[in-house]
Amino acid sequence: MHVAVAEIPIAQPRPVLNDHIQPLPPISIPQEEIEAIPVYEIFDDGGLIDGVSIIEEDEILPAEAVAVVSELAGTARPVNTKLSVELLGDSKFKGGDRKTVNLMICRGTERKVISDAEIMIKVLGSSFRPVIFHARSDANGLAKVHLQLPHFSTGRAALLVRVRNNGDEIELRKMVSPG
Repeated sequence: MHVAVAEIPIAQPRPVLNDHIQPLPPISIPQEEIEAIPVYEIFDDGGLIDGVSIIEEDEILPAEAVAVVSELAGTARPVNTKLSVELLGDSKFKGGDRKTVNLMICRGTERKVISDAEIMIKVLGSSFRPVIFHARSDANGLAKVHLQLPHFSTGRAALLVRVRNNGDEIELRKMVSPG
């Protein structure tokens, strides 16, 4: 039995400075495998189409014909003056860690920074006594508090951040995992 073999040339690699690297020989593929590769043809009413043509061209609309409409179009955005506190940076806490907590204190939808806001951070846990830290926000509404979280391996714990300014108060709570 005679098997027809087709040789497929492979692009030769660029010359290499190292003399002992030789180019790979061409790959031989039996004719049966080449004939087994599926060939896809496009037919139109029984006849073969030479190529694919675009049936409809996309019409590009001028910029003035397009309008972006949101759900809030025509309505005023809600405005508030509520006090807010934001934890900046890493917000994962583990018992026994020394951490520096960075906070930003601001007010309202305009996020106006609040200076001299009173900040109290409590670390509460079921297996240790509460630990309390105090701070005040600077002229940029920022505060940096250095914490030493109590080490615990059983029970639960949480970090409670309470901020006061002009009679308003807000709280932020974060879980502390055992460490």
